[in-house]
Amino acid sequence: MKINKNVISVENLYKEFPGKIICENETFGIHENDKIGLIGINGCGKSTLLKMLAATESPDSGKI
Repeated sequence: MKINKNVISVENLYKEFPGKIICENETFGIHENDKIGLIGINGCGKSTLLKMLAATESPDSGKI
């Protein structure tokens, strides 16, 4: 049995803009060969999450 390597780990991620919480205590992992998708309405934080994963935006707290 092949064990997939964890490529990205997110622990207790929190991000807020004035008046809007984008992520609150989010914890997840993305493993090698995973296929993922982001679905949500406009302005819900999809791009912000991707920017934080790419390290071009900083979370307010938590660890990536």
